[in-house]
Amino acid sequence: MIFKESLNNILRHSGARRVDLKIAELDNSVQIALSDNGIGFDRDEGHKGHGLKNIFLRADRIGAQLKLDASKGHGAAVTLVINKT
Repeated sequence: MIFKESLNNILRHSGARRVDLKIAELDNSVQIALSDNGIGFDRDEGHKGHGLKNIFLRADRIGAQLKLDASKGHGAAVTLVINKT
């Protein structure tokens, strides 16, 4: 659901013309990264929806680490790291 919400946000808000999905198996974890070349956004500005809040809650529920990199004019990237335990 984390990446479904992230893709939904890309489609609805980013204006991206490219989306990249990368999955890597590391020694003790799996890393999934989704990035786009859209308009980006400022995380410190208020957002009307609950999408960003929900993806962080979902990551926390499964014990994963979630990183969101975003800035205006530079697209956005969501990286989820799930430990293999």
